[in-house]
Amino acid sequence: MVSGVFWATWSGPRPSSRFLFRRLRPACRTTATYRPVASDDGRWVAYLSLASNLVEGDDNGHADVFVVDRSVGSQVLASRSTLQAANGAASDVVGISNDGRYVVFVSQASNLVAGDANGHADFFRKDMQSGAIARIALLGAVFDAGTTSLSGDGNTMVFVDEANDWIAGASARASWWSTGAAAASARCRSRHLQRCPSGAWSCRATASASPMPTTRR
Repeated sequence: MVSGVFWATWSGPRPSSRFLFRRLRPACRTTATYRPVASDDGRWVAYLSLASNLVEGDDNGHADVFVVDRSVGSQVLASRSTLQAANGAASDVVGISNDGRYVVFVSQASNLVAGDANGHADFFRKDMQSGAIARIALLGAVFDAGTTSLSGDGNTMVFVDEANDWIAGASARASWWSTGAAAASARCRSRHLQRCPSGAWSCRATASASPMPTTRR
């Protein structure tokens, strides 16, 4: 038995749930799928899968990020370059914008964008309309995809990273990344950290039209 992706809809006192792949091609899903994220209205779903036969040309042997448009039952492989080359290493899904245009994922692949030679996992944002991929380099290893949050417009992301050279004496930090006229950059947001009861640091991403105070590396 392999895991699958379901969605639940609340239209009454009890939610109704459905198997996502019934509207796709259920016979094609041959291995586990996990880490689903969805747009606010539930139309767009991004998820991670090790399956190699969900779409044509997925022969990299690694976990990939797929995007489903539930309104038409279509899905595409998001974690591939503009040259349609599948990523050369495993990926992990982070989030999807409410209009389904932007998908953010983390990957150790070095062939998604030119010049990625740092040997570390990086965040990537895929424009599903143009196919363009933007990279934000990380100084250390991300704790977990669950410690990230993407804003609804897909232009701002908050994440936790283990690198300790952003602020003197810090062993971890929360950073935010935002698009703009300049190249993608990461900024420290330590003043806005919140302590969870479990002891883990967490943040929520929000789109903001006004500049936020930052410590820039």
